[in-house]
Amino acid sequence: MAVVPSDVSEESFGWYVFPPDTAVEAVGAISASSTALVIEMKDGVEFESGDVGKTIVIAGAGVDGADLVTTIVSVDAPQAVTLTDAADEDVSGVQVRWRLTRFIEDSTDEDADADETTNTTLKSPAHSRYNTTRNDCDWDKQNGWIRLGGESWVAQPLRQNLIRPSGQFINSLIYSLDRRIDGLSDVPIRIFAGIWDNTPGQQKFLEGRPISLNAEVIGSPGATVSRTYTAIFYTGWGLKIGTSSVTVNAPATFTNTEYVALSWRQPIGTVRTEIYRHTGGTIHLLRSPYPQSSYQDKGAILKTVVTIPSVDTIRPRAYVETTYISPAHFSLAPARYGVWQRAQLNIAVPYDYDMSKTTDKQWYVIGIKEVIYEPESESESESESESESESEIVDTVNRLLLVDKLSLDDKLGTFTRSPWDFLAKRGIASAPTSGNQGTTPGGEPGIPPGGTGLESPGVPWRVPPLE
Repeated sequence: MAVVPSDVSEESFGWYVFPPDTAVEAVGAISASSTALVIEMKDGVEFESGDVGKTIVIAGAGVDGADLVTTIVSVDAPQAVTLTDAADEDVSGVQVRWRLTRFIEDSTDEDADADETTNTTLKSPAHSRYNTTRNDCDWDKQNGWIRLGGESWVAQPLRQNLIRPSGQFINSLIYSLDRRIDGLSDVPIRIFAGIWDNTPGQQKFLEGRPISLNAEVIGSPGATVSRTYTAIFYTGWGLKIGTSSVTVNAPATFTNTEYVALSWRQPIGTVRTEIYRHTGGTIHLLRSPYPQSSYQDKGAILKTVVTIPSVDTIRPRAYVETTYISPAHFSLAPARYGVWQRAQLNIAVPYDYDMSKTTDKQWYVIGIKEVIYEPESESESESESESESESEIVDTVNRLLLVDKLSLDDKLGTFTRSPWDFLAKRGIASAPTSGNQGTTPGGEPGIPPGGTGLESPGVPWRVPPLE
């Protein structure tokens, strides 16, 4: 058996902490046999000198319509770069992504990339075996729980790529507030969870294909005009997923027998659908068809709009957030100091996620999306110095939320330790030294001290190497 350094016991086995996704997304065009890529100007997105040498992905520009994964040779203008490899296909209006986030597995007993300064293993700030690149979030060895904070992500690679298309996976956990905030014992918090594809050129939450909007002209209209349709789907947490536009020669005047029949495959998690019709210089928002996945445009409109709203993505993804609209409309109970509560998030995997493209590991990711914090009133804070106020606000996000007993499964059930947990202890001291999560609301029995990994029958741990 290998000799384990004394500070190894501060390790949270198999968990890592990373900055938020840094990928930049734009719409671009490139010609076959060319290395010159141009993107559209949108929301201030542009290339920078530091992008030279970074991986870039152009959808559909590779061999036989595959994505072209290459690197940036030079930045020629804010919207133009030269690539290492030429495109195989002419493409325009396609997704372009760069500054991708790569998850690296550096554990206490191995240094995967031979660079200690990149080690991102979740650990306590006092951990010294490898340099600590991120202390927020961190691992509380004494009590046996993870402390989430800031905007950082906490992630764990799945031992096997078990996440498949059309699956719905229940992410369960317990959570509590690390401390009172300005005397408050209850603080509303939004959290998120998802499944990440760490494959080079992917490096994003598992995605499906772009949603197609189908349009069929019904009847035999006489005079026709060109009409363009677009659909937007809103998820429960506000994500806007858009379809590509479809144009048809539609009736100039709609009737009950002459109309346009629209249909689509609705993303899981949709709570509102908007259909827009563009005729000449006029844009109409049609009546909402939700929850149906089809609509017959017979001329009725809800209102005239100036522009079609911008969307966040054109592809559904394996990702979910809790929501907060008001204290009365909140999908996650506020985190409470000294009290542990259960939470469950349903991660829906798109039905057309192409699992064959995931040649690296799938990762389970969780983090704080937003701390909904009510600062002190002006009169209460007048006596404080500006520096004291700023430092207190920062303190509301650093290692604020305690989470434990995380599990991921394809069904609801009781938390069960994985056998790999016990095997892991043969190679690393991963058990907490103390800790008691008390009781949960509703008179449930006390929750024992927490474990340190993704523990469920369906998703076992990765086994550490034994000597």
